Amino acid sequence: MKIVSNDLNTRVSKRKKKNKFWKIFWTVIAVIVVGLGGVVAYEYNNLKNAANTAYRSGGLSDAENGSKSSVLNNSKPIAILLMGTDTGALGRTYKGRTDSIMVAVLNPKTKKTTLVSFERDMQVNLPDYPEYSPSKLNAAYAYGNAKELAKVSKKYFNIPINAYVLINMGGLEDHYQQGWRGRHYANLILHL
Repeated sequence: MKIVSNDLNTRVSKRKKKNKFWKIFWTVIAVIVVGLGGVVAYEYNNLKNAANTAYRSGGLSDAENGSKSSVLNNSKPIAILLMGTDTGALGRTYKGRTDSIMVAVLNPKTKKTTLVSFERDMQVNLPDYPEYSPSKLNAAYAYGNAKELAKVSKKYFNIPINAYVLINMGGLEDHYQQGWRGRHYANLILHL
């Protein structure tokens, strides 16, 4: 009888060790899953807050090819004005001029993107500011915001602007120093 009892004790002991292993294993897995969930929630919240603070209306009205939503829903080309200013870094707080001016045209039908860069020193007449005309192309933003630059783009290049993206040097400086993470997009302004 003692042999049976020892055999039973050995089996119970092995089962307890096996159960203990699985309890530890699943506890570690649960901690990892909860930790990853927390990190994902934290990063999502940072990105959401950055997007909310980065968005500002620039006064753009619907382009002649329609509103942004109708353009996207009907698979029409959409033109996005890309602007870079020299403000935000080195203590500069004035509005500034757009030193980089590009237009990206996304065509969903042909699945092609066209990117055009404009010379900032090109002489133009500003539609809403004739008293400052002729002026350099990069002055359009300084006088009248993205809306004025969109009007100049339509007048001189026949490109109806549907949206714009503006980044200043402060935004680039933040990204360079702290990495390309969601919480550092405060100086990236989107109007999409």
